[in-house]
Amino acid sequence: MHELRPVYLDMDGVYASGHVDWCDGAAMRVELPSLGRAWTVGAAVRAEVLDDVRGRCVYDGTVTEREDLALVLSGLVRVATFQDREAVRVGVHEVVAATVQAAAPKRSGTAGSDTAKSEEAGSDAAGADEVKVTLLDLSAHGLRLIAPRRLEVGDTLDLAVPHVEQAGGVREVPVRVVVVRTQQMNDVVHYGCRFVGHDAARTELLSRHVARLQREELRRRASY
Repeated sequence: MHELRPVYLDMDGVYASGHVDWCDGAAMRVELPSLGRAWTVGAAVRAEVLDDVRGRCVYDGTVTEREDLALVLSGLVRVATFQDREAVRVGVHEVVAATVQAAAPKRSGTAGSDTAKSEEAGSDAAGADEVKVTLLDLSAHGLRLIAPRRLEVGDTLDLAVPHVEQAGGVREVPVRVVVVRTQQMNDVVHYGCRFVGHDAARTELLSRHVARLQREELRRRASY
């Protein structure tokens, strides 16, 4: 079970992400794009599997085998299961342009002051930054990315999800996201972001896109 599903590993604050190669309920093999030296046999690990059928499944286990880019976790105990649409998430690797707007800091001053308003408008404009970000995974409700500059929780980004099938062809879908969490994974900061300002139609469009990407990934791996 869980084959090919995304999995996130937490070893007491050290993080890694990959996909499940196989899982029999008592053990699982996880393949990863990179693996730091800290991931050693005997380490206790929490694994969060995002499974479109079973939901978001959280396990505790122990590393019993280590390969160059894979770990085997044994003695698995499922500690939680969450059934929600956000569990459906696919890995992507797309570099896209983004406009970053820093979260507005708390300001002091007299309410209604023209000077304070002018300074605030100038500060917001100066806070916008054009960068290239790399999308790592995608769901109907958010995405994970890495960026060339430090982001903070509350920062917003305007970008576009590429290659989305719509009526009339394949196009990019403009989205706005807000950073809701940060994680250090293998010396790189990953930013978890939630879509904001979406209506039901946009959410359904992205949900269908995620499902299509997942089917394509399953077909690719089945052909190996």
